[in-house]
Amino acid sequence: MSDADLRVYSRPDCHLCDALLAALEPLCHAAGKSVRVIDVDSSPTLARRYGLDIPVVSDGDTVIMKHQFDRKAWDDWLAGRH
Repeated sequence: MSDADLRVYSRPDCHLCDALLAALEPLCHAAGKSVRVIDVDSSPTLARRYGLDIPVVSDGDTVIMKHQFDRKAWDDWLAGRH
């Protein structure tokens, strides 16, 4: 995975997912990072793995934050302290 690509595991009509993305996307843009939103319902494996435990932001296998936007987790990840 490229260092500029974050994954957000989400599903349609998830208000927590929408709120997290609204906070995350401008920060990613400002930092030169991209966001790839992945619908957990697009795969039985992802649906089993995440269930209702969404949204999840990850950089490869590293989970950066879950459930809501976490500014400290974002700052730590951006600074390489993950």
